[in-house]
Amino acid sequence: TCNYTHNRTGHSYSFTGTYDQVVSTFYNACRDNMTWFKSTRNIVGMHSIEDNSDAGWNGTTLALMLMRAMFVDYKLSQNPITVYAPNASGTNSILFDQHLSYDPDCVSWNADATYDKVRGIQPQGIQFFWYDLDNDGDLDVQSFNNTMTVSADTLINTYGAERGQWNYYRVRAKDNEGVVTYKTGKFYLNPLGTPEPASLSLLAVGALAFLRRKR
Repeated sequence: TCNYTHNRTGHSYSFTGTYDQVVSTFYNACRDNMTWFKSTRNIVGMHSIEDNSDAGWNGTTLALMLMRAMFVDYKLSQNPITVYAPNASGTNSILFDQHLSYDPDCVSWNADATYDKVRGIQPQGIQFFWYDLDNDGDLDVQSFNNTMTVSADTLINTYGAERGQWNYYRVRAKDNEGVVTYKTGKFYLNPLGTPEPASLSLLAVGALAFLRRKR
């Protein structure tokens, strides 16, 4: 049982449950931006908009904010890294993009006691990515960036990739606590002679030139 009593007001609250239940309650409240977690008077750590003089028992104290953060961090740390291995295609090269990957306990706190995921490589999150480019179980290339570009020649001549079909690869992410997660994706090498996709900026320039000619 978690008990809290404010000396001046005598306000008290008790939360009964296992440690995991307490953690889950605070974690879910943070995650879902629950109103009761921020603005009501009837649970420890809440902020009262009715009487600022009661701020001593609400969540404006550093100790209670730290308690929230510790609960959430503990809960999040139980979850594995989320690794994205999106399908990719290209003619002359393949771009492997891990911008969406994230370590669940690497978050940024907002002023309202909610948090946002921090994605990609971070000092307190994912440290690096390892790529198994031919999906044979051996790690081939280590990357300390969220993106990595590999030429078609390298993929074909070194890792046995073939044009005109899907080739499978595997990526491994490791965080600052040594947790490792794997994910499998695939890439497609277009047959030679296939033009690379034009960028939006080039398309815009082409459209502008066409309009000028029409005038």
